[in-house]
Amino acid sequence: MFYGKELFERGYVVICPDRFYHADRRKTCQDWGNLSENDYERDFFTQQKRIGVLLAEGRNTWGKEAYDFSRAVDVLLSMPEVDADNIGAIGHSAGANALSYCMFYEPRVKAAVANCGTSEINSYYNYNRPGTMPASLVLPGSVKFGIDTHNYIAAIAPRALFISEGAHQWGDGQPDSSDKRFAAELELFKDKYLKNKGTDIEIILFEENGGRHCFPTGVKERAYSWLDRHLKK
Repeated sequence: MFYGKELFERGYVVICPDRFYHADRRKTCQDWGNLSENDYERDFFTQQKRIGVLLAEGRNTWGKEAYDFSRAVDVLLSMPEVDADNIGAIGHSAGANALSYCMFYEPRVKAAVANCGTSEINSYYNYNRPGTMPASLVLPGSVKFGIDTHNYIAAIAPRALFISEGAHQWGDGQPDSSDKRFAAELELFKDKYLKNKGTDIEIILFEENGGRHCFPTGVKERAYSWLDRHLKK
């Protein structure tokens, strides 16, 4: 989505680390050839094995994401050009969902933008919800302890949060049965955040580009301007 490059061009010091099991961080369990070539089956099943290693160690996907995110903040703060009091973060799709847990874990980040990905993780494992979801993305024990994504979002308060979602992202730009559920989740996130003494949250349900699962130009500009207001002080 090039938002790292675009933020750099707006004057930010930017770090764009490969997320766990993305790009050059993919780790195969055998020699399966050139990793620069896309191979969905190879990458999916080797990712599942890598997450299985985490689970066997008592770890999980979101915890690994949060830990790696915190190490990226360490790198930023080691640079004299960086203002330690004005660290921001931005994520799209699965990166936006991971951002909820990353912000919870890493208090040094002042403001974050999550686009097209923030959702109640337990809803993916509801038998009544259509579609499939790999078990590797579950939050272990979350149902047992009554915890879901909204709890992590509430705990981000009072730090600033911007969440944008395509109005019809699961219908690829067409009205979909999921639209109302995701709109309701956004209201839940806002309510939980505000009730935890948060005062700075912006929620956008956009129609631009058909409300698809994307990061369109107009939404980007709103997100970038929002970051400018919070971090360029």
